[in-house]
Amino acid sequence: MNTPDLTELILPRLDTSTAALAARLQSDGLEARRELGHYTSRRLALCAYASFDDGAEEGTIDLMLEVTDRGDGVSVALGIYRESGRIIAETPPIEIPGEFTAAVSAEVMNEFDALIDRTYGLIVSEINGTSADHSDAQ
Repeated sequence: MNTPDLTELILPRLDTSTAALAARLQSDGLEARRELGHYTSRRLALCAYASFDDGAEEGTIDLMLEVTDRGDGVSVALGIYRESGRIIAETPPIEIPGEFTAAVSAEVMNEFDALIDRTYGLIVSEINGTSADHSDAQ
């Protein structure tokens, strides 16, 4: 598996998904500047992310997708974090045997979209600065 293939499979959908999140936040009257990025390392075949800068002291809200090559397949981690390292939400790793295909990429990005949908209220709380108090949430 090479990085150009991964970036071609992941980055366009990451852009679309996080642009939709930015539009939803804006329609709810919230402002956060979005920036996309990605990198590779010895450990990661790809780390793709969208950072939302809401001006908070803890730094940006980062939606991340990390792909680790296991040799016989890949492991994909999805999560939402503050730049400070605080975890907002994570999913269990997705273990994918064999090749990372366009169909697999679509399934992974569907999970990414589902994570955004499930945690939208938490993201809003982060931007509003009310994330520490979820005791009244129902």
